[in-house]
Amino acid sequence: EVTIAQSCLSHPFIVHTYCYWQSRRYLYIITDHVQNGELLSLWLRIRRFPEMIVKIYIAQVAMVLDYLHSKGIIYRDVKMENILLDEKGNIQIIDFGLSKWLSLGQRTTTICGTLQYIAPEVLSVRPYDHRVDWWSLGILMYACLFGEYPVSATKDHLSMANKVLNHKFNFPLNELENKSDIKELLYSLLEKDPNQRLCSLDELRQTLFMSNVNFDRIYSKYYSPLLILMNAKIEWYNELKQHYNYCKKAKMNTNGNLCYSSPSSQNKTHYENINNRFSSE
Repeated sequence: EVTIAQSCLSHPFIVHTYCYWQSRRYLYIITDHVQNGELLSLWLRIRRFPEMIVKIYIAQVAMVLDYLHSKGIIYRDVKMENILLDEKGNIQIIDFGLSKWLSLGQRTTTICGTLQYIAPEVLSVRPYDHRVDWWSLGILMYACLFGEYPVSATKDHLSMANKVLNHKFNFPLNELENKSDIKELLYSLLEKDPNQRLCSLDELRQTLFMSNVNFDRIYSKYYSPLLILMNAKIEWYNELKQHYNYCKKAKMNTNGNLCYSSPSSQNKTHYENINNRFSSE
């Protein structure tokens, strides 16, 4: 894990690993502090992101995958918990615990990952390669757009395999009535046959959904996803403020200090920043 993380110091969307040491029981890793917490925390409150935000996050994760694959690394753990948000809301990928050195063209057989994101070839205990990461990207995109996972998790990989292999990926018709670009990309990423799956950054750039995306600007962190969310004046953003205020009143310890213990409010700084921005408007 550490060797892979330290080999990826030059990418803007991968958290910087400075050093590490190990005791008899624990491995300690020193990385940058990423102040706005997990993408999961934001998603649990918002559930459905605007298309512009989805495009930014999908592009950023895809750039990371393209970079890792070019270095002979398979990630195998794309999920919201492993995507942190910096001060502007751009991503920082963490946790290379399931990653592996794997040259392009080679395959591996280890069953690992988070059930809701695992590709069908892994669940089916077949040899697989880097293309499994692009399936996971499709699951991430679906969840960010529709506020739910396309297939709910089961207790083990065998039952999950049956569920995924027999699942027909249908999308909310009223949501996608005039959204052929979204359907095209999701069907390409969530293709059960890895030989037919979209599995490169170049292919992603050429899709209709991403056709108006300036990848150079996204790579340089020109955009601020959090600012885009605020400017959108979306109803659920007020809910974030209300949620923070609730936490502030309800989560006090015996010393009168704030305690942020719920899954959707682990990062105090994130919600304080949101509250301060609203207070200054």
